Amino acid sequence: MVALVTGLLPVDLSSSSGLLCCSCGFLLIRPKQTVCGHRYCESCAASLFLESETGKCRVCEEKILKSQVFFDKAAENDISKTDIICPNSSRGCSWKGKLKAYLTSHDKECKYGLEPCSNANFGCEFTGTQKELVQHESQHCAWRMVYCNLCSTLVAYSLLQEHILNCPQNKALFVEILKPRSTASEVNPKSETCDKDKGCCPFEKVGCSEKPKSMVDHLLTSYPDHLLQVLSAISNLECRLNRGEEINTAFKKLVMGKLVTVNSLITSHKELDGEENIPKYTDQHHEENQTLKKLISVLSEDLSTCSRAVEELQKRCLAYEKTIVELQSRTQHPSSPLASDNGILIWKIEGFSACVKTSLSQSRSTPYSLYSPAFLSHPFGYKLCCRLYPGGDGMGKGTHVSLFLSVMKGDFDDILPWPFKQKVTFILLDQSGAGQHVKETFIPDPLSGSFQKPKTSINVASGCPQFIKHSVLFSPQSQYLKNDVLYLKAIIDKNGIML
Repeated sequence: MVALVTGLLPVDLSSSSGLLCCSCGFLLIRPKQTVCGHRYCESCAASLFLESETGKCRVCEEKILKSQVFFDKAAENDISKTDIICPNSSRGCSWKGKLKAYLTSHDKECKYGLEPCSNANFGCEFTGTQKELVQHESQHCAWRMVYCNLCSTLVAYSLLQEHILNCPQNKALFVEILKPRSTASEVNPKSETCDKDKGCCPFEKVGCSEKPKSMVDHLLTSYPDHLLQVLSAISNLECRLNRGEEINTAFKKLVMGKLVTVNSLITSHKELDGEENIPKYTDQHHEENQTLKKLISVLSEDLSTCSRAVEELQKRCLAYEKTIVELQSRTQHPSSPLASDNGILIWKIEGFSACVKTSLSQSRSTPYSLYSPAFLSHPFGYKLCCRLYPGGDGMGKGTHVSLFLSVMKGDFDDILPWPFKQKVTFILLDQSGAGQHVKETFIPDPLSGSFQKPKTSINVASGCPQFIKHSVLFSPQSQYLKNDVLYLKAIIDKNGIML
């Protein structure tokens, strides 16, 4: 698996969301993992360090070093076993199988893949399947090679007409046709020796390539072919004459139009040239200028008034928004009592569709979010809560539901080890009973400020900006949203914690 492929998605998005690249959104190819726990394709990871050895994670925006990015073999093993559909299925390919089989064989053998025309270097922009290319290159391509009927030269089809107009054989044909002849001497047997020495048929200029021994016999037996060749030459000449007539007609129309315009200008100039008309036009223009000046003055005053009103409204809106954000933070921050003290949270969210609609319809700078009840990782442990963005945040804004974990200031922070580094698992529960839950797991970055000992009431949230797509959650087959209710579960791994 060394090929770099884009555009591949798993058949089951809900169970394979953890195998998608955090940058391009497609299946990971040669996956790389950062110290903050996020995965990228090899090429996408390389794009993080184009300018220096230090980059920024596109999910949590944490600074990472190029040396801290490592190859994720476990993820590659899972990806190679993932079922996919051929990207060319929309064009008729019915192949379905494992990603590894696609990369090793089907990608090269698929007959429905798009390929460029062989004349792409000359300017042809057509792309199609192998079957479409055969028909295109032989019948429709403007750059396919054809033979000139006059000189048998290979010419691109798009340049054939231009070649015929400038073809040496075409020009020689007209000279030969217009050349005066003494017909008696040309068909007289006495001149046969001269024709033989010359070796060429008089109709060579129109396409006859024979060099007969007896010119008289040749002219008598081949006159039908000669007539057809002359007819073809006359047809070409007729086309050129018709084209010349069309150009001549268009030129006449253009000239007549220009003459009408010139006559109109001359007439207008004569009307204005009279001295008796000068005062009338001057007074009229003066009145119009005065009216326009008054109108501009009124509009300028109105514009200044509107500008001041807009500035005042903007100031009020900013003040109102700050007040709303402050009130929302006060009302939404989780408070006692604690939901649990065993590291497990079950969060029921009702009216979720309205939450998403509200989130997507807001245009303010602070995204709409919900806080879960607070819970402890273990008795006398870390105080935590979940923060949910129904309309998404960061890379998931507008397309995904984003789910994060926030570390809160707790009663036992002074006796707990810091930073917080326990593995966190988010689960979207399947309400059908089939057990097809959506799971996302991440390990906190010990260098991130989100997991240090809180200095305020709550730290900045961190987690999964692309937890689940809106299209998957709200699809008719979705088992995760029933009666407009969502159930989320958070599990804190207690391994290594001194209870």
